[in-house]
Amino acid sequence: MMDLKEAFEDNSSNARTFEDLLEWRHQCRDTQLSENKTSLKDAVLRLIDHHQDVDQLFKELNEVQQVRTFGASSSQLTDASYNHRVDQLNVEMFVSTLQAHAQLTSTPVDVLAALAYAKNLQAIIGEADENTHLLTDAQQHQVQMVLNGIQKLNKIHAFSNSHFIKKINTKSFFPVELVWILHRESIMPISKFITNNLGRQNVFAALMRCIVSIGLHIPAEQEKAARSKEIVQGFVAFFVAHGYPVGNEESEDYAKRAIQKASVLLLDTIMSDFLKKGAESSNANHLNLLELIRQDRMVSQESSVKFFKHQLILQLTSTTDIIVSQAILEQHFWTFAKTASHVTATYRELLLSFKEEEIAGMIQRLLEHEEVNWQALLSFISTFLVVCPSAPALIKGLIHNFLSTAVEELDQDFLIIALLLARQASSEGPQIFLPYPQWFKETFGEGNAYITSKKSFTFLMKILTSLVPFEPSHIIKAHIQKSPHAIGKCQELVCDYILLGKTRLADLKEPLEPEGIFVQGQSSDGSKMKVLQEQAESDIEQAIAAFEVTNQVPLSIIEASIFKYPYFMGRFLPVLLKPRMLPDVPDSRMKLIESLKNLGKIPVRMIEKYKEACQKELNSLLEGIDMEDDDCDMLEPMDALKKSMDNLVKAVTGLQPKTESLNHQLAVISDRLQTVFCDEIRPADLSTKDELLNLDMQSPSLTPLQVEVTEVILNGFCRACLENEKVIVHWADNFVSMLSQFQLVLKSLMLRLCTLLLHQGPQLEQSHRHCLSILLVHLYRKQDVVPMVTITGHGIRNETSCGPFLQIVAKLLCNDTGDKMKFVLQLSTAVIMYSLHLNESNNLSAQIIPEILVEKFLYLVPRLHPDARYAASHELNESSDASVKLYLSPKFNELCEVRSLKLSLNQWICNEILVQPHLDLITFLERKEYHRWMVTEKCYPEYADYMEVCSVLFKELVEYSKTIGLQSGLYVHNGCLHHLEQQSLNATNENGSQGEMLQLLQEMTQSTYLRGSTDDRMNVEKGSWMMDTIQKILAVGEKEDKALETACIVNIITSLPAHLLVSNTPGDRSAAVHTLNHLISFINTNLRQNLMETIYSLPPHVTSYFARMLGYLGSSYIHQLKTACPLLISSLLVHIKKLISSFSRVSKSNSTSQLFKDLTSLKAHAEELMTSSRPLQFSATQNADVWFISVALFTFPKEKLCSYLQRLAKSKTVLEFLFELVIADVAHSILIGREVSVNLQLAQNILEISPESQIILTKNSLLKSSVAPQTVIQMMPLALFRVYLGVSAAMRVDYVNKPGVLQTLLIQHQQLVNLYTRVSHDHPRTALKSDNEVRYMIIFKYMLRNVKK
Repeated sequence: MMDLKEAFEDNSSNARTFEDLLEWRHQCRDTQLSENKTSLKDAVLRLIDHHQDVDQLFKELNEVQQVRTFGASSSQLTDASYNHRVDQLNVEMFVSTLQAHAQLTSTPVDVLAALAYAKNLQAIIGEADENTHLLTDAQQHQVQMVLNGIQKLNKIHAFSNSHFIKKINTKSFFPVELVWILHRESIMPISKFITNNLGRQNVFAALMRCIVSIGLHIPAEQEKAARSKEIVQGFVAFFVAHGYPVGNEESEDYAKRAIQKASVLLLDTIMSDFLKKGAESSNANHLNLLELIRQDRMVSQESSVKFFKHQLILQLTSTTDIIVSQAILEQHFWTFAKTASHVTATYRELLLSFKEEEIAGMIQRLLEHEEVNWQALLSFISTFLVVCPSAPALIKGLIHNFLSTAVEELDQDFLIIALLLARQASSEGPQIFLPYPQWFKETFGEGNAYITSKKSFTFLMKILTSLVPFEPSHIIKAHIQKSPHAIGKCQELVCDYILLGKTRLADLKEPLEPEGIFVQGQSSDGSKMKVLQEQAESDIEQAIAAFEVTNQVPLSIIEASIFKYPYFMGRFLPVLLKPRMLPDVPDSRMKLIESLKNLGKIPVRMIEKYKEACQKELNSLLEGIDMEDDDCDMLEPMDALKKSMDNLVKAVTGLQPKTESLNHQLAVISDRLQTVFCDEIRPADLSTKDELLNLDMQSPSLTPLQVEVTEVILNGFCRACLENEKVIVHWADNFVSMLSQFQLVLKSLMLRLCTLLLHQGPQLEQSHRHCLSILLVHLYRKQDVVPMVTITGHGIRNETSCGPFLQIVAKLLCNDTGDKMKFVLQLSTAVIMYSLHLNESNNLSAQIIPEILVEKFLYLVPRLHPDARYAASHELNESSDASVKLYLSPKFNELCEVRSLKLSLNQWICNEILVQPHLDLITFLERKEYHRWMVTEKCYPEYADYMEVCSVLFKELVEYSKTIGLQSGLYVHNGCLHHLEQQSLNATNENGSQGEMLQLLQEMTQSTYLRGSTDDRMNVEKGSWMMDTIQKILAVGEKEDKALETACIVNIITSLPAHLLVSNTPGDRSAAVHTLNHLISFINTNLRQNLMETIYSLPPHVTSYFARMLGYLGSSYIHQLKTACPLLISSLLVHIKKLISSFSRVSKSNSTSQLFKDLTSLKAHAEELMTSSRPLQFSATQNADVWFISVALFTFPKEKLCSYLQRLAKSKTVLEFLFELVIADVAHSILIGREVSVNLQLAQNILEISPESQIILTKNSLLKSSVAPQTVIQMMPLALFRVYLGVSAAMRVDYVNKPGVLQTLLIQHQQLVNLYTRVSHDHPRTALKSDNEVRYMIIFKYMLRNVKK
């Protein structure tokens, strides 16, 4: 008690409170509880170690984790410490249990753990089969829990991977995804999977089938699609990396060699199955294995190259049943467009790993040393040609090598290989390779470098002959049409081959025109292409009817699937497989389809698409909506073509379009065109260098199908241009080359362009004009494949010849109205700008733009834009017109300088003279100012003086007048002008600005330059520029046009000052010495033969003009004219009363006044003869005056002259001249179809008075030598005998008995006979056809019988 008390007392200062005592009590209790829990835990674990089943514990462990995952509350799931404690407890318990079992069984803990987890995984996947590729969601969670446990055990080194792998591989199959997951988590690498399953073929076979199936059937769900891609990419990347390791040394490790060998075999089988099953699958959503390999970082560059090379060789040399003869027959079905898309995608990926030269080398080695798969090889070559830009040149080199070797060594195989390669390349279109007919002609035609001897030619023909039974019809046709050039005397071999080829075509029943299966020949309306849709429907109806009777596919259908394959596949099957709601009980149509499918006549893919489309149709009907099928294979041919053009538009709208994508689309469009026309237009059997397209706009003969196709192509091209104009250069050339192989399409396209440009140009929108200009440029650039054209029926004055399409169209483009000028300027601006843009090489000397188009551009810019006449390029601003900017741009001016392109004065006049002033864009005053600028500032510096400018303008006016005369029916008939003198030269709607051009010439002739100038540049020559120009014009040209040409010249010169005929200045009389002889020759030759009003005079207006001219001549010149040019004097005499005013204006000239007096005196003498019976007396030197008096007499009325003939009886010379004039006038009347009775009566009266007068017809009189036209002189014998027709028989005999008459008649008769028998196309020959020659012969013979001996 004492102690307690002391203790109490000692602690009294630190007495504890009640709360302290309670806290102390709790601490003691917690410490005791903790020790008890630890002891309890140890006891429980010892109990489990001795009594717990491992499998049951593993099951409980999974159940706990599953509850945590699916059944725990949200608060528990977010409690990380809770999860960690539970996981730690489970792992510890599981390890403790395994340790206990390990002690009992003497088995290591890691082994037991591996076996337990392997057994658990097998339980999770259960009884999986080959159709199980991916894990379900529940299986994924369970597998993930197992993987988590394995990873935790691995961290404490309580798991054996090797035992796990052995245990897990005891099962024959489990999902591929599980294998991949184990590989990814480094639990069971694929290499271990392979080594542990060596010898178990079923495991590998199942694995490969699963990988192929996953790759071909990608789920639509994004998460599953990503898992599928990861699995396939992981496996193939592993196989590539281990099957084709870096380095060339073989590993000494057996396991590595086994893995490498297995990887190669597995990958080869996967690739082969993938391609094979991909062709049969209708699912387009599949993986590209080669692309996955290329993208995988695990695969080195060296490994991928080795793999791609191995795959390429393997694909091209895989075993097949296709032999060479079958390849020859079917290779045109193995083109790029007709090859399955996944196959071409595989080929493209293979090509990306090699240089193009390496590919060509591999192809050559395979063809020389290996047995190849012809279908694979040829379709690969097509892909190579389409994808690689330099491939055509490389393939051409291969063909050359094989051909050279074949000819040198007479190797049949190499020759066939060369032919196969050439045909395959040409099947991809002319944008890739020459059309096969053209290639065959250039290779084996005249002047070729291969067949140079009789031996080589015999070898070639032998091979070609042996191939005939196996070749398709279009190849045989090409060989027949472009047959090889025979060497020496080997033409017989060629004839034999052609005969054999025609026989083969007859055996094949190959029609020249497309036809259906049951109906032969053309349609009843004679159209070349009957509506093929109706034809196919008719064929199907008859096929179903025949099938219902026999329950067998008609033989005609079987034959069509072989011999008319394009029609069968392109028309028959699409119509037969048109989607519909299928009946519950199969009808005849369904049975026919099933029978064709069983016979292998319908591709599996097409059948699958047909069933899918029918199901969509059913669903659409149930839902009340229309089905919208976008699959090209199930579309009608025209719809498929439209979609292909849409795809082309999409392909070219990328920022950097891929060449292979564009070439792919062009190949597809080419195939669609063949399908639309049902192979009616195979790749053209023509060589564009030899063929010529005649475009008849008046009668184009286009079918509705051709028109529709043209619209689709043109609209698609324009949309593609509008979408992205900057990249057109990458595809438009190939687009045009592709079209060039279809002559019908190209022709209809050009006809449509002609209509748009020549007749609807001003109505086109700017964007439309831009697109058309692009197409025109590329048509012009591709002259090597686009044929030359001629355009007829356009209704435009311009004459055209053959040439490139753009050149001919540019020549036909009219700029005679303001609207047309604007259109031509805009079009030419677009064409030139685009051509300069395309000219990347800056080779401006090349023919990149037609000269005629540049000429029109140079003409229109300064005419419509006055600022372009004086401005410089640096003075322009952003608001300036694009054509002005181009006109002044250095690039364009460099082009003009390099190619010497400029607008000459001739070209300017030819364009300006066509303008219709009332429809012009500029006013009259603006036009006058423009003409002044053009002549005085633009063109004048290029000429020595104004006389040359006037001469050029004069020539062009004559040429234009002649052209207008020919086109409007004006003519000069037999030396007599008809109506042309009545045509006004003023501006009219028809004659354009001819009047204004003539007015310009008149102004220029009044210029001080022509009258003499102080300018040092001027040196006025002696003579007349106009007379010199006339001589130059008449020196050229056709003889048939001389009459009209002379009339045009006269019409122009009579509008100009008269002095210009003899001198350039009015007061220079001395200049006549240089021109008078030319003037006399002009009158005596050209005017005499072509422009006579009567047989002895020129028209009044022409005579009046010459009368004015005489005032500028001296007396000596007038005397010379009077002597050397009687035609002019007789014309002045005949029209003297009308010329009084003209003579009065030039009366200042003494010589002219004297001439007027002389002519008046002659006229008075003639009147005196009519009123007096006294004969006139003339000396021999005055014989010419007698002839002029006779002319004056002949101008009197013929009735009056007949009544006064007796007064002339004593003037024998006058009667002779009168008789000659009468006979000449009768001849002229015969030529022009005029009444001749009065003249005949006058001639008969003269003969009665003086029969000897007819003797003058045999003399060389003034009329014959210098006045009458030659055509009239030739007809004078005929006129004489017509006179004799009206003479009585007695009088005829009497005339013949007169001295000299018989000789005259004999001479005239001989000339008449010569006239009848002369072979020519002159007008006299035509006129004689209406006369009765026999009557003349009878009369003449009668006269001879009655002549006195």
